[in-house]
Amino acid sequence: TESGTAAAAAASSSSALGKRGAPGLNEYAKSLRPMVVLYAILDQLSADFTLNMDDERIDESSQRLVALIRSCIEAENIQDLIKKANITVDHDMLLKEFLRGIETL
Repeated sequence: TESGTAAAAAASSSSALGKRGAPGLNEYAKSLRPMVVLYAILDQLSADFTLNMDDERIDESSQRLVALIRSCIEAENIQDLIKKANITVDHDMLLKEFLRGIETL
């Protein structure tokens, strides 16, 4: 039937988070931005850290960290920031987890 086909198409074409009018990452960009930047900073520090870092390695690490922060500041939108932060989680999953965190407050 026509109504069954339309309902199946609607169900398969979008998730609850992806429907037109439903909140997306852009609507929460101001709240997400500090968390994404913090993730990027901690990820960079984790990648660079070793137990016996000498002054030269600390300097190199700090330069990479400053470059990353500048890159994050220059991000044009939340999607660009997520890309610069090397976050590979699906955007729908990221939004779902963010919204779940909001509910716990």
